[in-house]
Amino acid sequence: MAQEDVFKKIVSHCKEYGFVFPSSDIYDGLGAVYDYGQNGVELKNNIKQYWWQSMVLLHENIVGIDAAIFMHPTTWKASGHVDAFNDPLIDNRDSKKRYRADVLIEDQIAKYEEKINKEIVLLLINGSHSAFSKIYVKCHRQFFLLALRYLKSKEMAEDAVQYSFMRLWETRTQIDVEQGVEPYLYGILKNHLLNTYKFHQLTLEKKEEIILGMPLFEEENITQTLYRKQRDEAIRKALALLPPQKRRICQMKIFEGLSNAEIAQQLNITVNTVKVSYYKAILSLRESLNEKDFICICMVLLSASLS
Repeated sequence: MAQEDVFKKIVSHCKEYGFVFPSSDIYDGLGAVYDYGQNGVELKNNIKQYWWQSMVLLHENIVGIDAAIFMHPTTWKASGHVDAFNDPLIDNRDSKKRYRADVLIEDQIAKYEEKINKEIVLLLINGSHSAFSKIYVKCHRQFFLLALRYLKSKEMAEDAVQYSFMRLWETRTQIDVEQGVEPYLYGILKNHLLNTYKFHQLTLEKKEEIILGMPLFEEENITQTLYRKQRDEAIRKALALLPPQKRRICQMKIFEGLSNAEIAQQLNITVNTVKVSYYKAILSLRESLNEKDFICICMVLLSASLS
């Protein structure tokens, strides 16, 4: 089938299902211009929202602004819109090909990152707590936002992510080094979200049965409820093992959501003392807890430090 025929079929399909319409169609139309239809608008907004989340919300060093078109001339000059854009090119005499310098640099950086990620995965498979912490810090926000998108509850999303990381640690020997951690972790979270979402839908569809006596888990499935109890019990036992000041700092950070500066002010100590005590608390727990409980507590402590 010719490419032109394929394009015509795509356009016809989009017009039939309300994705696009010929511009000004009810007024004889305007050639080569299309307007978004009712489904096209939703698709466009979904793409914009996905781009915004992936390019802005998932990066801690990027924020969004909405600037005016009318700006100071220096701004346009600084952005390269006044002078010609300059993209240095490099010729490879062996392959007779030409490359952009910045693309070569980015490709090389990507190779280094891939190598580092594989080394971290190998360390994780071998039971490295340090590697697990690095993966948790790197991936937590990304997967939390993904869970939040479907569950619409920060508490449920955090529980789902922590459950997924717990399963990641328990099944770490099954990770494919070549594929990396993120696809494997995504599979765990996806299956968990599907189960949670199905249960949530069931409670919505059978409200009368719930009111008449079915157990209500407050938008949680049974797996989440058991996991929450297990985690809370581990936290309670773990904090009891800490000295009074370290225990109080952890409680204020985890349960009260206070920042280091707020904790320092309330306890009349320096911010650096708070940070050091918090770090030493993790080391103390590592010595006194079994491996599974320690990983569980570490995820809670890291979540508190990231918030």
